[in-house]
Parts: sequence; C-alpha cells; structure tokens
Amino acid sequence: MRTRIERTVEVVDQLPLVSVLIPTYNRPRYFEKALCSVLEQTYSNIEIIVGDDSTNDETEKVLQKYLCNHSNIIYIKNRSTLGQFENALMLFNETNGEYVNFLMDDDIFHVNKIEKMMKYFLNDLDNE
Repeated sequence: MRTRIERTVEVVDQLPLVSVLIPTYNRPRYFEKALCSVLEQTYSNIEIIVGDDSTNDETEKVLQKYLCNHSNIIYIKNRSTLGQFENALMLFNETNGEYVNFLMDDDIFHVNKIEKMMKYFLNDLDNE
C-alpha cells in the first residue's frame, strides 16, 4: 500500500521525543521550507514523519537530499492518494513520540517553537 523509508531515531539527552508530522500533497517547494523549519529547531529530540500523498515523485526527490544527514526523518509515500484526513490519521498512527505536533506542508515553525512548547508541558506540574 505504501513505501516507507525509515532511519533510526536516536534518544537525545533523555528529553521527551516529539513527533512532528508533515502531511504533504504536490507542494515540494513549500514542503522543503516546512521541513527545514523543523530541522532548524533548538529542541533536539525530534522525529519527523512525512506522509507523502502526492501524485508524483517531486517531494521524494526534495526529501532524498536530507535523508542521508538526518536519521530522525521517516518518509512514507502512499501508493494511492489517501486524502488530507486519512493521510494525517496514518501519520498519527506511525508516531513514536510522547508529544505530537502537526506541521502542514505550507507552514513553517519558528526556530524555538518546539523548545517553548516543551518547556510549558514539562513545567505543567498540574497536568492541565
């Protein structure tokens, strides 16, 4: 049903693992900017899972140049188009992280986004 390219995810400094899920569909240029915004994060323990629902291989071509240097990227190419909701659900089911964050392929994260988010969650002693 789908092709999966996976790298080993290393545990970094015992920080909770954050899964960043990027569903994408036929927007390789925007996707690359979104991906780079995750790779530039100040928080270090991140896995990136890409669900490629594209009808061509342009996103995969963009991603190939990052896979060799970033073992925390998991790439899943859907063999048939799932649609936005099913692609996002599939990604959610693939997570290994204690925390999950979606990033749409046409959005970007601020460089400290995940670090700030995790400081809040880790300091929330009341679990609200």
